[in-house]
Amino acid sequence: MENWQDIEVSSKIVGHISAGIYRSPAGALKELVSNAFDADATRVAITTNWPSFDIITCRDNGSGMTRETFERIMRKGIGDSTKRVATEGKVSNVTTFGRPIVGWLGIGMLGIAQICHEFQVISHHKETQTAFRATIRLADFLREKVMSTSPSLGSKQPISVGQFQLEPIDYEPENAGTYVIAADMRSTFVRKFRETAGEDRLPSLFSAFLKKTHASRSAKTVSNYWQMVWELAVACPVPYVDPGPFDWDKIEVTPELKERLIHRQHALRAQQFAVVVDGLSLRKPNQYPLAYPPSKCERPTGKLFDVNKDVMVYGRPLKMSGYVYLQNGAAVEPMELRGLLVRIRNVAIGTYDATLLNYPRIPNPRFNWLSGEIDVEAGLEFAMNIDRNGFNEMHPHFVKLKEVIHELLNKEVFPEADRAQKARVQAKREETSPRVVLPRSQSPRELMSDSVS
Repeated sequence: MENWQDIEVSSKIVGHISAGIYRSPAGALKELVSNAFDADATRVAITTNWPSFDIITCRDNGSGMTRETFERIMRKGIGDSTKRVATEGKVSNVTTFGRPIVGWLGIGMLGIAQICHEFQVISHHKETQTAFRATIRLADFLREKVMSTSPSLGSKQPISVGQFQLEPIDYEPENAGTYVIAADMRSTFVRKFRETAGEDRLPSLFSAFLKKTHASRSAKTVSNYWQMVWELAVACPVPYVDPGPFDWDKIEVTPELKERLIHRQHALRAQQFAVVVDGLSLRKPNQYPLAYPPSKCERPTGKLFDVNKDVMVYGRPLKMSGYVYLQNGAAVEPMELRGLLVRIRNVAIGTYDATLLNYPRIPNPRFNWLSGEIDVEAGLEFAMNIDRNGFNEMHPHFVKLKEVIHELLNKEVFPEADRAQKARVQAKREETSPRVVLPRSQSPRELMSDSVS
């Protein structure tokens, strides 16, 4: 039997990973936000230079990065993250502030390359009080011929996908954290955002932002710029809108689930993490009951179903909690909130899945009544696709997640939807059917009296 040999990977494959693995600009910016979250930042400020969109910046006030760490990432190979370092034989899954660590692949910094050809990273590291400035230029595999060759068979050298320059700068305590500047923007991004920019400046209050994005059946009716902000609001580990996503007076819920959902709202606020885009502080846009226009369903009512599982799958823990919301008789709108959203360590994986994790039934109008959030506290990470926008559907953790959700839909959610629909149909029939007033039946004495007279 011959010896095992390494499989070579084309540099073009690595190039595509760095230049375009995210579905949208929001997906790329989300990775920078996740890095800031892991660095214990309390604020991330993103600017777009609206309406020109020729410079995108992302500044956080986290712990920052040392020059040595940056060089290790660049030289030793993207994807070799050490965020979750082993301590006394155990891997740490939390930051110094006790936050659950989001990243583990170590490619998030390159996500911004999806919208630019070149960018700068300036970081002031709090602990060592050192700072550096780096310029990163990634090879554009879509328009350039790569001259470098792949490493020889069996080599452990990482594949080069670009170049970087690095210089030390003076540490400034007021600038502690990391600052990413993208100025050499890709023309497709600039053109796409300028075409629909118009006078669509973001408001100063998130409530005003929601009022406009919720004023139609789809958030896609707003500009590409606003869509990006909407996606960031859904994806990032920011608090819900005040006082919370649920109008408890209109929603049927068990005391246990209500207590857990309120606890989650408080936990998100306690993280003290703000994401601000062009002056607008983001919130999760969930609000239930929710149907537009209001005249379509003046007081929609709903019911919350509990998702709470802690199981072992092939020796690995899978812990999930959350809810499935059924809005009786009215579609959840805007339509981007329909379906299920899976979050791992507070960060959304993709967007709301209207297929309900490939639910094996023909979609019907009741699908539009559903919205839900599943928070995975342990497990499922290695089922994520590299773009953090979906899952390997054959992974045991994802298979188990589907089983849990589909069983809940089969046994509780859709039977309740069917009962509610039948009740509404019956009530409507009774309301619209003409009322026939039958004559009062007479007694025998009354009949005899009438005949005598």
